[in-house]
Amino acid sequence: RKLTFLALLATVGAAQAQNILGELYLTAGDQGTIWVLQGSGVHDSWAMVSATREYPIAVTKTVRTIGGLDPEGGSEYTLDGSFTGTSYAWPGTITSAWDGTTNGQNNFVVDFGTGAIFQMNTDWTNPTSLFKLGTATNYLGITYDFTDNSFWVSGWNLGVVEHYAMNGTFLGGFNTPFNNISCLALDHINGTLWMGSQGQQGTFFQYSKDGEHIYTQIFPELVNQNTLGGECQAVPEPATIFALGLGLLGLARLRRK
Repeated sequence: RKLTFLALLATVGAAQAQNILGELYLTAGDQGTIWVLQGSGVHDSWAMVSATREYPIAVTKTVRTIGGLDPEGGSEYTLDGSFTGTSYAWPGTITSAWDGTTNGQNNFVVDFGTGAIFQMNTDWTNPTSLFKLGTATNYLGITYDFTDNSFWVSGWNLGVVEHYAMNGTFLGGFNTPFNNISCLALDHINGTLWMGSQGQQGTFFQYSKDGEHIYTQIFPELVNQNTLGGECQAVPEPATIFALGLGLLGLARLRRK
């Protein structure tokens, strides 16, 4: 039976699940630094240009951040950290937000104070509430899943990761053995979830969407970094996917020999 290219990529990617295949961008707003992780190490880092804490993050062909609460703002950077000259003001309406995500057409955050998912323009303007996460508050992490047009969110002091449709329908979830979950991100290349914990700064946990703990990785450079926001690039360039697929396929062939 023939495998489609995407199915092949997912199959080979699963064998490499312990690596961060897509670049993982992290915001340490209190330290004024954006970090980029890939593979098993720090790929890049740069200083934030605003005078405020930048936390919610959206990564497409550029990196866009916003502040955690009023009146903190954000900035736009190239993927290698150069400031583009564009700054973003606090959008209002939201009480506070510490992580963000995007589907390429809109940015999204979860309001830490109310548990509401907000949709915004890609410049962080025009916040519109989509739905609330039940009656609970203190949800912090959020990431978008292109495979089914949905959200993954994490409870700050709840020790849970939950899956929701765009209309607010609960699709499932799983518990974690730690609280203070931060920087929830989906590696779109191999379909695994990455997250940190403020209680274990510098330590990051990889999970399958089914809730299986795959790997725990420590990055010594980040042990004093409050990385609340995290995202992988939303839509990798087709050429990048193709090249990665060929590389992973070659690696898989080598392993079979």
